[in-house]
Formats: sequence, C-alpha cells, structure tokens
Amino acid sequence: MILPWRWREVYCSFSLRERERIFDALESAGISYDYRIDGSADPSLRTQSFSGLRSHHAAEFRVFVRPKDYEEAAFIVRKALENSDREE
Repeated sequence: MILPWRWREVYCSFSLRERERIFDALESAGISYDYRIDGSADPSLRTQSFSGLRSHHAAEFRVFVRPKDYEEAAFIVRKALENSDREE
C-alpha cells in the first residue's frame, strides 16, 4: 500500500519502455521502489475522451520511492531517461 508519508512519487508516465528503464536504473542503484498502474493496457478497455476520440494512453504508471531516497532517485531517473533519448 502506498501511503503518502511513506512514499513519494518520483515519476509518472504512459510508456512501458520508460518503465523498464526506470526500474532497471533504480534496481541497479539499490533504491527500493513501488509502483501503481492506473487504467488498463488492454486496447479493448480504452476509454473515449470527451472529444469522442479514443485515447491511445490507456495505462498510466507511477513510480514511488522512500522520501529519504527521493533526491537520488530523481537524479537516477532523469539520467536514465536522458541516456535512453540519446540511444534512440
């Protein structure tokens, strides 16, 4: 369970590719994390927005770390995403 005084959100995204990079970076740094997925990755369950268009972002994931690890985790996440942008 993610309690606000025990966890702090370090990243929020819709990309599964980014999720894997972030998890790998945090694990290699030895930082404990938790995550929550809102929505569904199943295309048949995607909802229509108010404009009537189908949303291509169905599942949102949020990554949480302990407050004492927040600064280091934010730095690691930012570096992992910068490195992935350079590789692509």
